[in-house]
Amino acid sequence: MRARKNRLLAILLILMTAFVLRELAATRLPGDYDEPIYFRAGQLYAGAIRAGDLQRFTNIDYAGEHPALVNVVYGLIFSRFPPIITIPPPEEWGGFEGIMNAVLGRQYMAMFAAARHASLVFGLLNVLLVAAVSPAAGALLAVHTYTVKYTSQVYLEALPMLTATLAVFAYMRARSEATRRPVLWWALSAVALGLTAAAKYVYCVAGVAILADYLWHLIGQRRAGEKSTGRGLLVLTAWGGLALLVFYAANPYLWPDPLGRLTASLAFHAAYSQGAHVQEMALPWYQPFIWLFTAQPFLWHPGIIISPFDVVTAVLAVVGLRFLWPAYGGRGRVLVLWWAIGLAFLLLWNTKWPQYSLILTVPMSLSAAAGLRWLWGFVPAEVKASVSERYGW
Repeated sequence: MRARKNRLLAILLILMTAFVLRELAATRLPGDYDEPIYFRAGQLYAGAIRAGDLQRFTNIDYAGEHPALVNVVYGLIFSRFPPIITIPPPEEWGGFEGIMNAVLGRQYMAMFAAARHASLVFGLLNVLLVAAVSPAAGALLAVHTYTVKYTSQVYLEALPMLTATLAVFAYMRARSEATRRPVLWWALSAVALGLTAAAKYVYCVAGVAILADYLWHLIGQRRAGEKSTGRGLLVLTAWGGLALLVFYAANPYLWPDPLGRLTASLAFHAAYSQGAHVQEMALPWYQPFIWLFTAQPFLWHPGIIISPFDVVTAVLAVVGLRFLWPAYGGRGRVLVLWWAIGLAFLLLWNTKWPQYSLILTVPMSLSAAAGLRWLWGFVPAEVKASVSERYGW
């Protein structure tokens, strides 16, 4: 009982730390490059919500290259505020700082703060979810600089990062032999994956990891002569079908023309990755390693981002990969695949913005926790026994 209480206390302290770091970021970070874009998209949805105009709601194509769910969430928040004047398109702002200071500074800061705090809440829930599985991983995620930054701003990252984590954890629970009703966990995983796709496509690498892991499991069953492969494929098909239905339902922009608009959205990203802006930035193929192994937000925002421990997490994660694979009752393989598939995507994809690294920070934190457990093995036995008795670690 004491160990359980201490574990809950540890999770509470982790959550409080995560909140303090994100509140500092949400209230003090300067405006970032994409924030006005999603802010304006949210305002357009807010106008349609206030008017009760479904046709207008489903035909908002501003920022249509991304799924609509996060911008709809921002719109729901903004709809609770009094209407404001139409926000001019970014090309008419006369510079980012101009709109932030001259327009947002006068009229919109309350809405802007509300949107940032919505991201903050999703980010905190993600830390809580990870900490419930592994307090050490939750602590590392709580202080991770890129995660703190991009889940405290008017960006698209916080919600799909949370739902991707939920999709993987629910799948792991469905695969547990101790689970009485695995179908419910499969359904939760599918719903969470559908919401992930409806929020931001790149976070669906978590779903690819689930698919790869379960196919790996089915191949192993087939080689062992088991006859449940057909049932497993049926489960996987139902899981994917439910995820697609949720993706469609949660992305109102697709409703009038699902195939055409989805194709156009995906084609935009393919073209953008080869476009002038990406070429001008000329980030090297190995740039994702720089994002993962350096706490650059600590340097970009001194006094605001104050936890420069990313390199520790990254190094521990590399150490922990070997031990993560068999962890969680043999279900840790999906976490390794999640990280490996995400990293492969980031290395191959030409667009290498820093916020993309957030598709890896949850599996990386869990792997780093496995690395810490390995280091824990070198601690004297009497110390481990004392800590285990007191904290349940």
